[in-house]
Amino acid sequence: MKKLDNRSSNTDLGPTDEPYGNLWSALARFFAGRNIRRDDVEDLVQDSFLTYWAKRGRIEKDKVRPYLFGIAKKLLLAKGRQVSKTKRIEKELKQTAQTWSVTQSGSGSDTQAEGLDQLREAVAQLPDRLRHVINLLYFEGCSEAEAARRLGLGEASIQVYEWRARARLRAIMEKDKKS
Repeated sequence: MKKLDNRSSNTDLGPTDEPYGNLWSALARFFAGRNIRRDDVEDLVQDSFLTYWAKRGRIEKDKVRPYLFGIAKKLLLAKGRQVSKTKRIEKELKQTAQTWSVTQSGSGSDTQAEGLDQLREAVAQLPDRLRHVINLLYFEGCSEAEAARRLGLGEASIQVYEWRARARLRAIMEKDKKS
């Protein structure tokens, strides 16, 4: 395999080096042992190595394994927070849609479906930036960090846009509720 970088250093760990494969397998077992989906395991291992690769020149060869597992633990914590946040937000959105649809025209599954359709329409009315943030965070399940990276923004900006989008959605749905 070709080296990914022209720089050479005694701390480089390339894809053809023996420890690389061993560490890849060890990290995969680490994530898999924590009931992470198979698709996510590979992504998390790749993210661990990407983080390492960016700082490989500063890490001594004998400290690569602990460094990678430190990254892995942080990614695992972030993944857990992301899943918790996504579940909480989905629950909030469903409750909002159900409450809104019931107050609109009674109760029943037809009104819930209508409420979700109206929620989708409300999201479609948001400005592009806010709509993109909502779609990434709520519908694609991205973390704030991932959404920030994909949109080329800082995490704090993502939080502000999320807050603004939710406020606008409330306002749009309240306005529709009154009319």
